[in-house]
Amino acid sequence: MDRKILIIVALFFVLVIAWAGIVVMPSTQEISSLDKRLSTLEEKERSRISPMDVQILSNRVDSLEQHVTVKMTRIYPGEKLLDLGRTIEQLGGKYGLKLLSLSPDYNSLHLFREENQISELPIQINFEGRFIDFGHFLDQRADFPFVLRVHKITMDKSESQLKKLTIALNGVLVIGNRLKTEPGRTRP
Repeated sequence: MDRKILIIVALFFVLVIAWAGIVVMPSTQEISSLDKRLSTLEEKERSRISPMDVQILSNRVDSLEQHVTVKMTRIYPGEKLLDLGRTIEQLGGKYGLKLLSLSPDYNSLHLFREENQISELPIQINFEGRFIDFGHFLDQRADFPFVLRVHKITMDKSESQLKKLTIALNGVLVIGNRLKTEPGRTRP
């Protein structure tokens, strides 16, 4: 009886070793071969990109990061919303325009709270002034301390003076809520 058990155990070990030799070994050899091929292909792909191309792309990324930083400074801070009317009045005054009204009004601006870091506030600005002055005002939007996208402009003759217009500007003001800039990525 002990001999039969010993033969069965020996057969079991022989079968396990045969299975490992037939199934497991070729698989591990194939995995090893595939790993070597993958390494070769990765090295070949790295060599296709020249160091000069990497430098050019790195410079382009730096340029884009600077561009974004400049644009982010033009997003009007949400905490300064209550000063918005005064700011627009001063900007219009530089171009000879008189601010008649601003919608949303002071109270609505005070209540405006968005969860997002960057929000768009629909806005209507009504000015009184000459057409040419309003044209100069619009031409200088890129220099404003905020981003103002204009959707619609309506002009009517001013009833008080013949040479002046009442101008309604509808658009969107881009507002930021305590924006934090992320430090630049490090590149090789």
